[in-house]
Amino acid sequence: MEGQLKHEITDYLIEARLDLGVDFLGIALNTSATSVKEIRWLFASGNRNNRYQKIVLQNGKGIAGIVWKTGRAMSVQNLREEVDDLRSFQLRSWKI
Repeated sequence: MEGQLKHEITDYLIEARLDLGVDFLGIALNTSATSVKEIRWLFASGNRNNRYQKIVLQNGKGIAGIVWKTGRAMSVQNLREEVDDLRSFQLRSWKI
């Protein structure tokens, strides 16, 4: 991907994150040649370091995985009030 395009995507994410008033906003895509179920964050805004790049999202698991599987946006304002079973919304899956 060209450097200019990466810069424009990052700038857009920063602007959108500030407009939405959220802590983190990112774009995750399938980067695996062998599995359509492995999704990684490619672009992010609001991150304090690059550890998000090690997070592997799985199709149908966690908030991002549900969004990937259903193709529908999902917004959670208060996780404790809106989600019955917090364990079903795994937020991190580290692959080292």
